[in-house]
Amino acid sequence: GINLMAAIRMEPVKGLSLSASYAYTHFREMTGFPGNDLYSAFTNMPQVNGPGLPRLQSTPFVIPHKVTAQASYLTPIGLRISALYTAFSPEGYSYIYTGDVNGDGVANDLIYIPRDDSEILFRADATRSADAQREAFWAFVEQDPYLRTHKGQYAEAYAARAPFVHKLDVKLTQDFTFGRHRLQLSLTLLNALNLLDSRWGMPMVNSASNGSRVLSLVGADASGRPEYTFYPGVTRSYETLYNANEAFRVQLGLKYSFQ
Repeated sequence: GINLMAAIRMEPVKGLSLSASYAYTHFREMTGFPGNDLYSAFTNMPQVNGPGLPRLQSTPFVIPHKVTAQASYLTPIGLRISALYTAFSPEGYSYIYTGDVNGDGVANDLIYIPRDDSEILFRADATRSADAQREAFWAFVEQDPYLRTHKGQYAEAYAARAPFVHKLDVKLTQDFTFGRHRLQLSLTLLNALNLLDSRWGMPMVNSASNGSRVLSLVGADASGRPEYTFYPGVTRSYETLYNANEAFRVQLGLKYSFQ
């Protein structure tokens, strides 16, 4: 694995402190042990050739890119204003077929991303023709940053990253001193950007694309080529997850200290 970090810090004027950092992490593994025994550790891992032929692939336990910026200013009246900005992709996802495509008895097969729409066959269902599904699937591929840039390859486990989340926390603190006693009042705005727009600062998840399972194996044509159906209604990879724990919040603090 690789873990690199670059940081900068400066104080351009009295009372103002600025810092920024970027962290890059790259780690590959045979299996992240997604189970409670050796069998499940390999069979639950998204694969191309099956659990008997694992290959090195991305791990779900790291954040590849993370940007952090901090600013703190102490005003002449003793009020300190601080801000913390972070940006990162919180999750990695795997594009997997619905069904057992490689015949290993486990339905966790990573999809092949066609070079163009002629490399994949679709079968008409009760409401959609094969051509309609082909057009819908290819439009989906073109809107997805990972699929669009990996045509002609098998998808890699956990390599499709969710869009970046941008968060901003703002904190105000004021100290009051009475002889040997000190009282500190604080006001913290957590995920302040979410106050301006309900989507800002919220993670995006793959529920919009049926958990990244958009292709189902339904059979084969006369020549033995596999035929698929495209999950109905899917037009985008990710949608915003509205989570109360991630929403804008206000914290009030009171700290007393003495010497």
